[in-house]
Amino acid sequence: MKNFIFSTLIAWSAFISLAQPANDGCAGATTLPQNGGCVNGTTASATDTWTGTVGCAGNNAEVWYSFVATGTVSQITMTQTTMTGNVELTLVGSTSACTGLGIQGTYCGSVAGIPTNTFAGLTPGVRYYLTISGTGTRGTFRICNTVITP
Repeated sequence: MKNFIFSTLIAWSAFISLAQPANDGCAGATTLPQNGGCVNGTTASATDTWTGTVGCAGNNAEVWYSFVATGTVSQITMTQTTMTGNVELTLVGSTSACTGLGIQGTYCGSVAGIPTNTFAGLTPGVRYYLTISGTGTRGTFRICNTVITP
């Protein structure tokens, strides 16, 4: 009986550790607060849901966030915790939920080198999606979004 319970626990923990994040695709995008709110995220067990190569770092597993712009400039601040390597941020505008996606801008590089990334030319009232991926080890990060009109 002890072996059965132990085996069941091992199998269950393996299943849980391989589960994809809820925001692995556009339809599950996590709301990214604006102006003061931050969220913790992870790319662990995420998959590459883009069709073809998007952005500047090739095909990497990404997670999705969304916000409705209240200003014309988005300043994304990201801190890697266990995620390593270069990061890719891709900001896309949409015509409706997860459709009509058009790339607004991308950033690829070290988070340490440029901790705040600015995307200009947003249209207030439009829903934007931000995907986060990386070239190194998948892991955790913290992300904040400040939307302003200069």
